[in-house]
Amino acid sequence: MRIFIRIMSLIIAISFASPALSFFGLFQPKLFDLAAELADKGNPNAQYILGMMYNNGFETEMDRTKAFALFQQAEQGGDKLAAFKLGCYYDGQAPEAVAVDKEKAFNYYLSSAEAGYSLAQFVTGNMLFAKGNYEEAVYWITKSAQQGHDRSFTNLFTLYSDPQWGVEDRALAHQYLSIAIAKTNEAKYLPRMRELLAENAAFLTTEQIQLAEKNAAAYVPEQTPLTLRVVRGYNELYDIRNQMVLENIK
Repeated sequence: MRIFIRIMSLIIAISFASPALSFFGLFQPKLFDLAAELADKGNPNAQYILGMMYNNGFETEMDRTKAFALFQQAEQGGDKLAAFKLGCYYDGQAPEAVAVDKEKAFNYYLSSAEAGYSLAQFVTGNMLFAKGNYEEAVYWITKSAQQGHDRSFTNLFTLYSDPQWGVEDRALAHQYLSIAIAKTNEAKYLPRMRELLAENAAFLTTEQIQLAEKNAAAYVPEQTPLTLRVVRGYNELYDIRNQMVLENIK
């Protein structure tokens, strides 16, 4: 009997891993209901997702006050995507839920950046740039670029190609703008980007240009598990449910 129960529990766990496997979706709960169930059980990742549902008005009415409370719970439980959203809220995204506090916003962004979230790294870098901390800005924007965040490449070009920021490196500027050109889907920007690339190339030797272009061609983004969670989106709920069921079987 115990073996039968374990087998059935495992089947249920597998079925919740994906909507397509859940008895052809016949018994799959609404994502909002599943998020609420898992959040009530204290799972911080589910609390974050439920907060995002209230934030976006997904399968429920938009309520950013509820979202803020859920992000706080999730962040206290260790969810670093929730830390990023708290940064957004303190940065002015939801004035109806919380007063703007730029210092708190920065600290939450930084916490998420340190945990590996690419967008948090990009935002942290830009906030440091605004504060005049150009070397630290380069550090975080580079971290974001390593994960493939599109706007990071043009920002790095700006930092490295303009001597006023104190971090001038024309070869790296050439490398990052070359990557941006290869990645962009906005054809209208390409002529200007190529003009900037040619202007920057005037400061480089042929060997430097060749090396920069070789490095750009070899570029492959490497996303962290935290960034990949964002790619998974609301469907992460099935992973959470699956893991919780498996833990109960043990």
